[in-house]
Amino acid sequence: MNFNGTAGMWRRQCIDDAGGWQGDTLAEDLDLSYRAQLNGWQFRFLLDVEAPAELPVEMNALRAQQFRWTKGAAETALKVMGRLWRSAQPRRVKLEGTIHLTAHLVFPFVALAAALHAPLLLFENAGQGPGQLYFAIMGFGLIGFVGFFLAMLFAQRALYPDWARRILFFPLFMAGSMGMALNNTRAIFQALRGKRTAFVRTAKYNVAEAGKGPWWKSRYANTRIPPVMWFEALLALYCLAGLVAIAVLGLWAAVPFQAFFALAFGLVTVYNVRQYWMGRRAA
Repeated sequence: MNFNGTAGMWRRQCIDDAGGWQGDTLAEDLDLSYRAQLNGWQFRFLLDVEAPAELPVEMNALRAQQFRWTKGAAETALKVMGRLWRSAQPRRVKLEGTIHLTAHLVFPFVALAAALHAPLLLFENAGQGPGQLYFAIMGFGLIGFVGFFLAMLFAQRALYPDWARRILFFPLFMAGSMGMALNNTRAIFQALRGKRTAFVRTAKYNVAEAGKGPWWKSRYANTRIPPVMWFEALLALYCLAGLVAIAVLGLWAAVPFQAFFALAFGLVTVYNVRQYWMGRRAA
């Protein structure tokens, strides 16, 4: 497991024994977590201890956070994966650690699937595609989706009495996560190339405090439109066009998947544009 940098305590002896804080990854807490556990230290997760926190309300802050987590995890994987597999840990632990460290690799595949889903279906409908066997094999990917959904379901049920109502927002949460695919794919490629980038903190505005003005009027609010958003907007339009083509051909089984791709990239684009105009009005 990894230590969450905002909600935990360390023993000084553990940090020193693991080699101390090191700044060669953007996820120094994840890096230290693995080095400590590979040295035999154990973590305790206390379910009954609460740590107040604030999710980013600013789209650019969310992008920065997701970029940092994705790139930091990839850098940590490159750094400690060899040591993990050379360790005396059981094979099942090594496998779980590998999946944990490389989980963000899903984002390049989400982007690739968004780009190829509609064309492959159109080719297959014209008798030139990879065939039904290909799509049947790809259907096994739904197993991972079910696992992700169940993880969110159990978490909401453990945290909130109204978990059944909250889980209705899961599709929007899933779409928002998928909408980060281009942003996070860029992070992974930078990690693989060894490109160093600064640690960009996640902006927080204490929005729950009574009497505070709108967060977008803060002096350090960043509502600018980043370059990656234009690519997301183009991908949203591309996926929407693919959705129309699939519907015209009557490929109804594929419509929900294609609609999800269009929703994902459309969602992050709309939020970015909306916050940009909020910032312009506040200027």
